[in-house]
Amino acid sequence: MENFNGTIALVSEINGGVVKQMQIGIISAVDPLLGKVDITFASLQKGQFALHQVHVLKDRHSLYQLLMSASGSIPLGDFKTLFKVNMLQDRGDPSALLDAFQLLKFSPSATALATDPLGERLHVAEILQQANLHHPKR
Repeated sequence: MENFNGTIALVSEINGGVVKQMQIGIISAVDPLLGKVDITFASLQKGQFALHQVHVLKDRHSLYQLLMSASGSIPLGDFKTLFKVNMLQDRGDPSALLDAFQLLKFSPSATALATDPLGERLHVAEILQQANLHHPKR
């Protein structure tokens, strides 16, 4: 399983099924079996969120492939945002990744295209299935 501790992530705070705001933080702990992620924010405030609320950037090659293959179906504003995010990913330094998340923070549609929910990236469904196979309920 991939280690995401120390990874920059975008957290969607959901209230009543509606995304209220997006915050940038650092993943400090992940518990896939409980479906929880601990995030530390710039203010040093900590929070615990569900895996589906935490989004990490897609691999830069995957994002580039998406840009090239689906450019006609992506709205122009989102395409420009995604292109900038991909260029920042190419730089590869932490400040560039932070800048990429700053761009995505205010564009939910671009965020949906440029990121994966952490639960998907961790393949949580498979982990839970394996855990149930090894420890069936009695």
